[in-house]
Amino acid sequence: MSNFALSLLVADVKALFVAEVSAGGATANVVFGKREPTKQVNQGPGRANRVVFSPGDPSGKAGTLEGAKLDRRGVFGGRKRTSRSLATFRELATVYCWACDATDAATKNDESKQYDAARLLFDQVVRAIYRSPNVGHGGFKISGAQWIQNKVERVDGAEIMFLLEIEAMVPDEPGLGDAPTAVVNPTEATGPAKIATDTTTDPVVYETDGTDISPP
Repeated sequence: MSNFALSLLVADVKALFVAEVSAGGATANVVFGKREPTKQVNQGPGRANRVVFSPGDPSGKAGTLEGAKLDRRGVFGGRKRTSRSLATFRELATVYCWACDATDAATKNDESKQYDAARLLFDQVVRAIYRSPNVGHGGFKISGAQWIQNKVERVDGAEIMFLLEIEAMVPDEPGLGDAPTAVVNPTEATGPAKIATDTTTDPVVYETDGTDISPP
């Protein structure tokens, strides 16, 4: 699977939806690509019930670059050193949440019911992004939410689109590497790691670099 931040996020959203179906969570089909919003064959169970992640904003802008965020981690105790970050790519994506309450003909013509369906899916998508282990809290920003008004393309239900900005690492790697390119910001530092160098009653202890993440 791709290690790029947006691809990882889409996979995280799909996984959460699948895991929570039995608990009444979202059943929407989650797809990726610029051609997906105009399709009718990619709907989820029922009617509409679809989430699209399209790279870039509606005008085609991909995002902006800013200074790297350093990830300082201990290299002992089985932990693998992560890739060095050269820059942070504030990557843009457009997300479409299309939902429909198709209980009966009267419901399908009730705008309040279709509003409720779209807002519920929107909330579920935002929650899934927040809970993503690769992007998650602190690594994204949502803006520009708006209703899709084109009834020629969307004759059923209602649809909300919004602009998503995520923090993606530009790694110092010749290829994709093993480390995700999402920049994960922990909510708090966990302090310096300690390494015991002998097994005597009072061993000598050395401290490594802290496990917090901070700017250069």
